[in-house]
Amino acid sequence: MPRIHEAGLISENAKAVQESLLGCLLREPALIDQVAAKLKTEMFDSNFGRVYAAVLAVRNGNTPVDLVSVGQELIKRNNIPDIGGYPGLVRIWESVPTAFEVWHWVEIILR
Repeated sequence: MPRIHEAGLISENAKAVQESLLGCLLREPALIDQVAAKLKTEMFDSNFGRVYAAVLAVRNGNTPVDLVSVGQELIKRNNIPDIGGYPGLVRIWESVPTAFEVWHWVEIILR
């Protein structure tokens, strides 16, 4: 499954995978460093890439990663409207019930 089509558009399935991975990271921040060693921001759709970059920035700032801190980072970067505001961030959180499948999502993004 290609991540990006020739026209630069990312398939809905790829977006769902990226959203699920981000949901895993928000639910289990202890995984962030391990995932960041494998995935770069450029591997994500632009809006999900903004969320991933915000998650990494919060983590690198030694601040606990949660919906509030990531939301504040997105506001600071003027990116919160791009993801649908806080409801969009909550949708990412709710995309997975647990972080159990994180490595499955990482492998799909790496393909």
